[in-house]
Amino acid sequence: MHTRVRFALTVTLLSVSAGFIASCRDVAGLDDRSSVSLSVMTPRSTSTTSAGSLGVPSGTITTSGTSIPLGRISGNGHVLDVQFADLTIGDVRLDRRDGRGDEDSDTDGRHTSDGVFRSGPVTIALPLNGGTLTPFTSDIPFGTYDELEADLEFVRLRGTYDGQPFDETIAIQRELALRLSPPLVIDADHSGENVTINVDIGSCFVDAGGTPIDPRRLRTDTVLRSAVRDCMKRTLRAFEDHDRDGDDEDSDSDRDSDRS
Repeated sequence: MHTRVRFALTVTLLSVSAGFIASCRDVAGLDDRSSVSLSVMTPRSTSTTSAGSLGVPSGTITTSGTSIPLGRISGNGHVLDVQFADLTIGDVRLDRRDGRGDEDSDTDGRHTSDGVFRSGPVTIALPLNGGTLTPFTSDIPFGTYDELEADLEFVRLRGTYDGQPFDETIAIQRELALRLSPPLVIDADHSGENVTINVDIGSCFVDAGGTPIDPRRLRTDTVLRSAVRDCMKRTLRAFEDHDRDGDDEDSDSDRDSDRS
């Protein structure tokens, strides 16, 4: 008799505990997620704001206030023809404004409260003459996110300069923190959201006089190499882009971001 009573009491307590835990998870929104995509775009025309002078000696890089498609750049009798441009980035994630993001993972490898698009490095083939692609889609926990973080590792360029072939890998090794302003809200009323990173690195391969830079110079010219690295980071920006058109000023209420 006592055994039956203890068994019934145990079952009852387990049921109450399970219901309490489920209720807590519902209140905390721990199981609530929404699919969010991340796009990468390169400019088609001279349309974005310059990152400004990089403070390097004349004859290297000074941005001109315009965006330059990376595919083919000509000026002063020289031609930089980029035929392949591969960007390698890692640990791409949205950072929560409330500070609840962490690096702990549950049993399936998913971070418990960060908005993680990608863990580890991945290489993206950039559109050379302007365009948008969407390499990542992830289930992001409900929350408010005010920063897109990623590790910018390197860029590999292949093509010709004045008809001479080159194959150069530019190590960047920079941690990006691209601020989203206003923050990105993910909840039951905001599903299917998209964030776009504008990769405007073509402008980083034109010197102060308008001459395209020979990527092979980066092997030995440490000042130029540092300027290109800094330029790449400074020209990147991120913004909410619900319709994935790469335009942060159109009528779909896409929201611009501030550079970090």
